[in-house]
Parts: sequence; C-alpha cells; structure tokens
Amino acid sequence: MSMDAESTGTKGKSHWGLRWFYDLYRDGLRSQSRTSRLLWIIVAIKLFIMFAILRPFFFPRVIAEQGDKEAQIEFVQHQLTAPVIDTLHHDNH
Repeated sequence: MSMDAESTGTKGKSHWGLRWFYDLYRDGLRSQSRTSRLLWIIVAIKLFIMFAILRPFFFPRVIAEQGDKEAQIEFVQHQLTAPVIDTLHHDNH
C-alpha cells in the first residue's frame, strides 16, 4: 500500500506544516483519558510559570547589558574561553 497524498489526506500539502502538527496534537489529546489531559495541562502551566514568570528573576539579561553587538560577542567569547585559559595557565606552573 503506497502512502501518496490522497491516502494520507494531505492533498498535496507538506506533512511537516503547522496544520499537520496541530492536528497531530489535537487528535492525540482527544484520544487521551481525562487524567492524561489534566497532567498535560499541569505541565503546560508549569512551563509557563518557569519561562514567563521565573525566568526574568533568576536569569538576568547579562549579555544584553553588555552594549552593542561587538561587546556582546567579546563578552561571550571571554566567558567561554577564560576558564580554559586559566586552567591551562595553572597546569603549566
């Protein structure tokens, strides 16, 4: 049995479109029990709290405060390479 556009119901549309993604989760949530849907709602609420409410308090925008793009690049480069340079410097002495 071949999986052409007619048999899959896509009628020439891409399988990876947003509509396909939405339909996948909508149908998946419909087939779940009430308890499973409640757990997914709890997960969604926890993610919202973590990223929308707690993130600004616990993860300050240190990079954005560095100034222009060049200063931000230099800051990140220093943060990534400084521990390695310090470790190499201490190993040699």
